[in-house]
Amino acid sequence: MLFSKRKETKTEDEKMFDMRKIGKRIAELRKSKNITQMALADMMGISFQAVSNWERGESMPDISKLGELSEIFGVSIDDILCNKRAAEIVEEISAGEKPSDITPEELTETVPLMAPKQAEESIKENKNKMTISQLAALAPYMNGDDLGEIAVELAKNGGSLEAVATIVPFMDEDDVGKVVKELTKSGGSLKDVAALVHFMNEDDLGEIIRELAKSGGSLEDVAALAPYMNESDLGEAAVELAKNGGSLEEVAALAPYMNESDLGEAAGELAKNGGSLEDVAALAPYMDEDDVGKVVKELVKNGGSLEDVAVLVHFMNEDDVGEVVKELTKNGGSLEDIAALVPYMNEDDIGEIAKEKLKNGGTLEDIVALAPFMNDDDIKELAKEKLKSSGKIEDIAAFAPFMDEDDIGEIIKHMISK
Repeated sequence: MLFSKRKETKTEDEKMFDMRKIGKRIAELRKSKNITQMALADMMGISFQAVSNWERGESMPDISKLGELSEIFGVSIDDILCNKRAAEIVEEISAGEKPSDITPEELTETVPLMAPKQAEESIKENKNKMTISQLAALAPYMNGDDLGEIAVELAKNGGSLEAVATIVPFMDEDDVGKVVKELTKSGGSLKDVAALVHFMNEDDLGEIIRELAKSGGSLEDVAALAPYMNESDLGEAAVELAKNGGSLEEVAALAPYMNESDLGEAAGELAKNGGSLEDVAALAPYMDEDDVGKVVKELVKNGGSLEDVAVLVHFMNEDDVGEVVKELTKNGGSLEDIAALVPYMNEDDIGEIAKEKLKNGGTLEDIVALAPFMNDDDIKELAKEKLKSSGKIEDIAAFAPFMDEDDIGEIIKHMISK
């Protein structure tokens, strides 16, 4: 077996096993004995490419081959490895012993040379010397249960979620949850957790997100996590974040994953900070009609148009539509715009709006356009008012198709008597 190059964090001078130096030393010793690469390979029962790789510093001899090289060249293992400490550890490993007084950095370099059981025992024996980041380099050489147990213990001393991301593929999802919960007690962000969601169960994920949401974050960050959360946890986190800011546009990305109640509450919180009726349109299909009404009523306090409301009326109850339209018509708006909304309003609100418009100079044609949706009493009152202001009997004719014949007669008699 060959010990191949791996990602290094140390400089060449700091490493125990400097493959470049070891390779150069093997080449020097081979040449001093006047042995070819092919001959050395035959003597050791390996390919000449393996010898070539050693000498180029691309790999280093397996621990069992170091002893053979020592005998062939008539030198100590220390002389081949160019490092006394490395030689001591190799000799202990060769004897089946666990290396003594080994540091996490040394263990990281030597564990690939050990038998699986020897590696696991050495790691467990030295676990209290490690950090989460150092454990990450050893994870491939451990079984899942031992790795999870050690990771949970080390997390109590701190560490980063970024470091955990390199360990989680080797861990049980319950242990991942324990480690992440421990680390987020002292910090972390929703973005950091996003890299771990594939390795956690939804209950642990929800608990962690709820806690982090109390410390900040954005609705945009939660959107990346929403598909992995249950709707209850997602709703709680979204409502918490909405209290601290965000926009209706951001919560729209979460709407398909939330229940009506939580979505309504989150949207209600955000509406207090502003937003547009256009933003509400993306949320409305997922909301309860009463909550849509509350949000729209909050937003129209700061502006909006009848045209904007028209796209939301399918998701609102008629009382809320009426209240919103009455509010907007105080600031203008034509009866033509109102005509598109009246099928979704109750007749009393329509009558109230029509009477207000008539007082403020609304045209006969516009007001009559609302008549099919009004009650008899309001139409009668409007006809009287119009006749009173114009004095023209023909004005009554426009209202007549929508009036009771007795009311028409009453108005005409009243006019004649004057």
